[in-house]
Amino acid sequence: MLFGLTSKDSRHQRRTVGKIGHILFKGYGWYNTLNYNQSGFKIDQDHGLLHLSKIGEMWIKIYRKIEGCIKAIIIKREGDR
Repeated sequence: MLFGLTSKDSRHQRRTVGKIGHILFKGYGWYNTLNYNQSGFKIDQDHGLLHLSKIGEMWIKIYRKIEGCIKAIIIKREGDR
């Protein structure tokens, strides 16, 4: 029995949703964003490079000088795939 659900609720959930607890595999092209929280990235402002761990370097446009500490980076995929 699931926590917080009665047996009637869990039967209804199994019938409407499918099997409970199985993880779906996210294949190529399912993810549109990557999050780097507080580590795993370095920014070279002089050359306009962003180094991401396990991915590599990529060119970025820096319109203003970055001041202070960057806490997180979100990389978003847009355009044609």
